[in-house]
Amino acid sequence: MVDERRRELAQRLVQDGKLVVKDLALQYDVTTETIRKDITHLEKMGVAKKTHGGAIYVNDLRELPYSETSTLHRSQKAAIARVAVSLIGRHVTMLDGGSTNLAIAKLLSLRADITVVTNSLSIVPVLASAPGVTLVMTGGEVRQISQDLVGYWATRSVHEVASDVCFVGANSIAQFSGPSTSTMQEVEIKRSMLEASRSRYLVVDSSKTGSLSTFQFAEWREFTAIITDSGIDSHFVDNVAPYTKVLIAED
Repeated sequence: MVDERRRELAQRLVQDGKLVVKDLALQYDVTTETIRKDITHLEKMGVAKKTHGGAIYVNDLRELPYSETSTLHRSQKAAIARVAVSLIGRHVTMLDGGSTNLAIAKLLSLRADITVVTNSLSIVPVLASAPGVTLVMTGGEVRQISQDLVGYWATRSVHEVASDVCFVGANSIAQFSGPSTSTMQEVEIKRSMLEASRSRYLVVDSSKTGSLSTFQFAEWREFTAIITDSGIDSHFVDNVAPYTKVLIAED
């Protein structure tokens, strides 16, 4: 019975991309702890990654909505944000979308005499009323799943800014010879920010080594450094070391 339930959970995970512990405990009439043990088994199989309240499919090429990614790996993202902000002086700073850059924006809201350029609608409420921050939004079309502005107007406005430093995220760092994202629209805006900035940082938590995405948007050598958390796989660090620095943020 246990093996059958776990096979069914694996199939559901592949099909739906996620599992929710409470719902599954009710469906199978078992305890939530039993479902968590099932998820641990699936994680050992290499198909699941635990999240708060469930699991996601680690090989899922589909992009998770911002409402879900913003709740994952919060302590790691906060640690990454602290390192990132320590690298910013009184300069023009570019932030693309994503929950790690939102964590950076929260710390920047406490800074003075800084200009932030972003295409992220999620960052607006954090910085719009911060007294020491001049906030500049790109134009563009709203991608609802990520709450980012993309397209011609977004990339054009970025190209017209001389930025001291940019921080970009990624959906995956598991493939290719650089980070990847889920759409060509995201590739365009990330490339624009990299090209407009003197210093370029990739900000990714260590879970991104366990996910896949479709389009590579840069090579490792294009980054001043990669900022990640202490859970990062040592093999990844060794692989990118010839091309760029890896800064480890301690939780």
